[in-house]
Amino acid sequence: MFPKSLVLPPVLAFGFVCGLFDSSAQGRDAQIVSVKARIVEQSYCRADNDLFTVSVKLAVDVSNLSQEPVYVRKAMIPWVARVASSATDAQSGHFIFELTQSHYPQSSKTSGSIRIAPGKSITFDTGYDFVARYNPAFSYAKSLAPGSYAIVLVLRPEVETRDQDEDSHVIRTLTTEPFPLEVKANPKVENCGSVAAASNRESRQT
Repeated sequence: MFPKSLVLPPVLAFGFVCGLFDSSAQGRDAQIVSVKARIVEQSYCRADNDLFTVSVKLAVDVSNLSQEPVYVRKAMIPWVARVASSATDAQSGHFIFELTQSHYPQSSKTSGSIRIAPGKSITFDTGYDFVARYNPAFSYAKSLAPGSYAIVLVLRPEVETRDQDEDSHVIRTLTTEPFPLEVKANPKVENCGSVAAASNRESRQT
């Protein structure tokens, strides 16, 4: 049985519309903040005889590169995961595939924003689940074979409230720099739930 986040239908139309609306803002935001994700815990979860889940818990560091305070929406979670074969490919925009997952609100504290002073950063926790296959020759769409990958996550607010975010200074989309993901061959799998529900915990200022 797959974790809940793997069997929910993708919100493709919603992601496409948001991508068009926010494309110019993302380019601007990339010059204002840097977004780096690092894996703090990785688990291999049992699915069936052919597939398993790679569940990762992540710490995301958002640093203000500008000379002015910036504001980031609270409760940012991964909406899109882009998978590349290497960091070089990811940086040049060459991805193997892209995943878009459905999400249900996990917290009642989803509104508002966090202030980041110039030269300062915040860190928040999130998670993501990837489908992987034991046998590289086995065919299953958008699954990972054993090997090394570079991942880029696109994070957005858990609950979209655009009418509250018309202010241009509030950052609503964060795109991480590529970070490495290693999928072991013949991993030791266990029975575990999705880590994606751990997506919106309190941010930490540094």
